[in-house]
Amino acid sequence: ATAVWTDWFDIVKTSKRLFFDHFVGDDWHDEGADYSAGLNLFWNLSGISLRRSEDADPSEITVFRVGGIAQSLCQNQECSFASSVISSLHELGGSVEAEDLVSMLLESTKLTDSIRNARKERQLSEAWTKINHQRAAIRAFASWLSRGNKAIRFFTKSTKRPEGAVDLLDSAMGSLVILLRSESKQCVDMSIATLSLLWSASPEWVPQELRSDRTTHPQSFLDLLDALQMHSSQSSFDESGKQTPHPSNDESIVDPTSRALCVVVARVASQRPTFLLPYILKMKGRVETMIEVLLNMLEQLPNSQQSECDSKISNPNDIVYHAASEILLQNIESVSYLRLACVPTPAAEMLLQNIESVTYLRLRLRSSPSLFSNVPSKIIIPQILEYLVRQYAEPKSPASVSSLSGLLCNIMKSNTDSGHANDFIRCVITSLQIIDQKESNQRPSVAKEETITVSFFNKNGPLWRLKLLEASASSDCAYKEILLASAKSMVEMPSSSTPLALLASLVDSHYQLEPPDKAAVQLEKRIFLATSSIIHFAMHQISLSRQNDIVNEETIFSRLAPLLVLRRIPRSYYRTVHKALPSNKETRDIMLDLGSFLSNTLKAHASKNDQSNLAKEEKKLLAELAGHCLPFSIDLNQESCCTPDANESSPVSLFENICKRPFSETLKTLREGPEKLQLKSEMIHNIYEAKAALYAVSHYVPLALDEDDGEALLNVASFVFEVLNYQTGLVCGTSMGLSELFRKETMMLQSGCAHFLAVSMDSFSYRRANTIVEAEPTPLVEDLGCPEISNEGKTGNAYSVLEALSKVFHMLKSIITTSDIGWETLYHELYSFPRNIIEERRTKIRFSPSSRMAMLNSIVMLSQGSRSEDGRLDWLASNILPTLVDWASKGPVDDSIRHPLCIAASLQVIYTLLARCGSFGWLSISNNISETDFVCCALQCALTAFNTSEGDGPTVNVLRLAALKVILTVIALNQANEKCERGLKGYLSPIEIQKAMSALHGAANVDENPEVRRIANQILPYLQLSC
Repeated sequence: ATAVWTDWFDIVKTSKRLFFDHFVGDDWHDEGADYSAGLNLFWNLSGISLRRSEDADPSEITVFRVGGIAQSLCQNQECSFASSVISSLHELGGSVEAEDLVSMLLESTKLTDSIRNARKERQLSEAWTKINHQRAAIRAFASWLSRGNKAIRFFTKSTKRPEGAVDLLDSAMGSLVILLRSESKQCVDMSIATLSLLWSASPEWVPQELRSDRTTHPQSFLDLLDALQMHSSQSSFDESGKQTPHPSNDESIVDPTSRALCVVVARVASQRPTFLLPYILKMKGRVETMIEVLLNMLEQLPNSQQSECDSKISNPNDIVYHAASEILLQNIESVSYLRLACVPTPAAEMLLQNIESVTYLRLRLRSSPSLFSNVPSKIIIPQILEYLVRQYAEPKSPASVSSLSGLLCNIMKSNTDSGHANDFIRCVITSLQIIDQKESNQRPSVAKEETITVSFFNKNGPLWRLKLLEASASSDCAYKEILLASAKSMVEMPSSSTPLALLASLVDSHYQLEPPDKAAVQLEKRIFLATSSIIHFAMHQISLSRQNDIVNEETIFSRLAPLLVLRRIPRSYYRTVHKALPSNKETRDIMLDLGSFLSNTLKAHASKNDQSNLAKEEKKLLAELAGHCLPFSIDLNQESCCTPDANESSPVSLFENICKRPFSETLKTLREGPEKLQLKSEMIHNIYEAKAALYAVSHYVPLALDEDDGEALLNVASFVFEVLNYQTGLVCGTSMGLSELFRKETMMLQSGCAHFLAVSMDSFSYRRANTIVEAEPTPLVEDLGCPEISNEGKTGNAYSVLEALSKVFHMLKSIITTSDIGWETLYHELYSFPRNIIEERRTKIRFSPSSRMAMLNSIVMLSQGSRSEDGRLDWLASNILPTLVDWASKGPVDDSIRHPLCIAASLQVIYTLLARCGSFGWLSISNNISETDFVCCALQCALTAFNTSEGDGPTVNVLRLAALKVILTVIALNQANEKCERGLKGYLSPIEIQKAMSALHGAANVDENPEVRRIANQILPYLQLSC
């Protein structure tokens, strides 16, 4: 009978549409349709089956089989027909009501224990027969319930009946819970599915005995745990009545039935978590099922995020969060450990270890991005951080570090997506500060290269950034939220370096705008939203922190915090904002506010001239922000669209807003000359502003892209060269104090000009060094070493930044070696400042020795502070040293082109660059001079300078010392490359060696400068070796 019915059941399942079309007709889906033909066929087929089944009870078989068919037919909304089938079960005594089905369901639950006993006694046939009773009951009930919302509403109403009436919903759900202990997985699967459907009518339902706080023995819940243990580890009956073993004992797998049971257990436990959790932790069976229950509890409990990372845990849900989280994340090494576990209390000594030891837990943690999304930050984050920090300090981190880092990253994203980014960030920062403080107290004298906080953020911050910027991120605003939360922490804790380190790790300093494909556009959009929001936030905080002008040690951190937030965002992020200026009014407005604030505050500093360290620090930061945040210049064609009102223009760019006016006014003042100048305090204020503006430009230059507009940069360079050529002195007809202040500030401005040249050459050297291809060296111009990058072929007179830097570099070399430059070169066609009319008639502008010496000193400044490992020093040496050596050795020292101080400064450049490069390897970049030729020229140049008598005593002393440094450095580098020590043979003639030895002997013995005597004594052995 079973075989016959199984064949028929398969036919119906695979061809029910044919059945409806042929026997029921087109109106099968109407509730009032006549199904008599179809029903007659059903009962005829059932009768055939019954006649074939001589040993079975007809009523049981009919209920089971017809219930199965009805359930199958109901899968595609054929509910009315299925209801007619069930209500026509004559063997049960006529029409079947819901009460009858629930009663039948309840009666079938009583067979569970007898089925289990029959199995233990190996009476498998009897067990199978009774299992069919249960399957018939639940099939019939599930089929009736499949009528949809109408059936669900019926059960909902049944819960509102008068006192004493049977609660059908409670009875049905209670019966289904008991049936979860059935020996049939099919029965359990149907019970779980039906329970889920009924839970939609009563989401807070729990078994009756769990509704009272006085319950001490939750038997129904224990039955649930027993069912879970049985189905996850024991054999069961399949649909044909055969016993099937557990499909796999692999600890990485939980079968679908067991996993669905875990959801049911977790759902019931979540209604009484504090009472039922100990039973879960003591449950028998596979450890994977307990893990699954705990994970589901964490996912099902309502959100309980709190605004502070507080160690107090009072909310009942928080207790569950803490217990489940701690059990899952601590030393899970054996089932026995978990069986002995009880509800843990918050304890700092419980460590997170060996999370990799349970394969299933590892896989679940990695595959569930939303896991722990509802867990309050204060519960889970401190535990994870403490474990990670401890493991980062180990020489070799265990595998669990990667899992926990990934888990923390998922928690971060879940908190950000759910609007709790502030809570997450605050908790992370507070927890790390506590850990850092503990570490400092335990080992106060241990010097650390990197703090715990910085180390942690360097490892995890980039992961968080990538998680929120990747294409699959749920929201374009997620990255904005995490950056804003970090910025708020900086403002809330202005004296702490922890939020600053966090924000630094969350931004990508190497980000560059990419060609506009889909991924790049989305990435740019998210960075733009984040950056513009940071600017809005910072400007709001600036307005709050500057409501009064009191600046002291207590308020300085609050005043600087919003500025530090802006400073920490990379320049490349601000480019996304600059790109939106022509089309986005809101962006224009906020950038105008930022530019106006920076300009006005720098003017205020210039007016006050406060020399306190706090004021100096703020002024420096403001100037850096101007070079960091603002666009350097705005194209004249776009300027009108970047201002809110054409009649009241307020330019956004650094050059037009902060540089142009003070540079112009300063040039007007300097061109008057000390004799004619009528000095006023406003003139000195202009110099103050010009110093700050020049510092801002110097900060911008290394951050500029090669293709950025370089026109304004050429204007700044022209300003710099003219200021360096100014001869400072006391102003006639002015008080001594004001005149001395003017001279002092002008000299400081000249120092800033030298710094600008050093930064420009350093940036240009770095850019050019990165374009060198050694296999195909570019032919170099013989006299200048490097050809000037031309802008020919471009529309208009526009210069890129790279072209502007190239022009500045060649102007610098030309001024150094010729002492003059053409008027049209300095005051070029793009010049934005008032031209010097006095100089206009001249074809050449002569530069003083002091100005040229300042330019040479800027190269020394660059050489001493630059990094040699990226090739920029080698490129600079190859393009400046041959030129200087050739220039210095072409003629005698004089008071004009080869002034002794200029020669001394050039020798200092040669010495510094050679010492920093450490070899002659840079000569491989140049094609126009060999190592032998350079060594000969450098030695002859230095010996000529050493033997000169031009100039006064101090000047000669400086020149001789610089010459000796060059000789010693050239000899040392040359000897390091020689296979055998041959002294200076081949580089100097015997006569030149003899003259040099005579001069050096005298210097070593009688020179008044001890440094000269020391170096001369070091050189003499090399000369003696050459004789």
